[in-house]
Amino acid sequence: MNKTVDVNTIALEKEKKSFVKTNKVLHFVFIVLQILSLMLAIMTSIMLVMMGINAVFKISDSFSFPDIYLTLTLMVISVCYFIAFNHARKIFDIFKSGESPFRYDVADKMKGAATAIIAANLINFAIGLVYFTVGGFMKLNNDEVFEMTINFDLGNFILGILIYAFSYVFNYGAKLQQESDETL
Repeated sequence: MNKTVDVNTIALEKEKKSFVKTNKVLHFVFIVLQILSLMLAIMTSIMLVMMGINAVFKISDSFSFPDIYLTLTLMVISVCYFIAFNHARKIFDIFKSGESPFRYDVADKMKGAATAIIAANLINFAIGLVYFTVGGFMKLNNDEVFEMTINFDLGNFILGILIYAFSYVFNYGAKLQQESDETL
């Protein structure tokens, strides 16, 4: 008796193996990005503490208001991206199991990552406004008013909104998956 092999089953298994392999790689990439953003957050926190100690004890004039602004901004953004990378890592951790990606927890992790990306941009913008307002009235050591540009990364902001929108697609897919599983 000859066994017939379903071509669709073979193709589906091949796609599943490729999906799992790709997600293992992406999981590793987001672990590395998460470690790098954590290291950056720690380093900038240490720099801020050193700047604070320097300001309180007037050890030297090597740190200025623009230095503090840039360091604070970098620290806040690195913490927000650490959170976003953590959510992304967890998404790919779920995906590498080979199960359906349309799950409620995936949608929740996508919302978390999107919220962190959007927050990083809004916080960066808010810190820039404060810096511009305070800095506009301050003078540097050489009596020149320093210049400031307010940054708002529209591309990353839109990326955050798109990821947030896709979380609703995955949420809807999870609902359909659940209904499909219940009917079988």
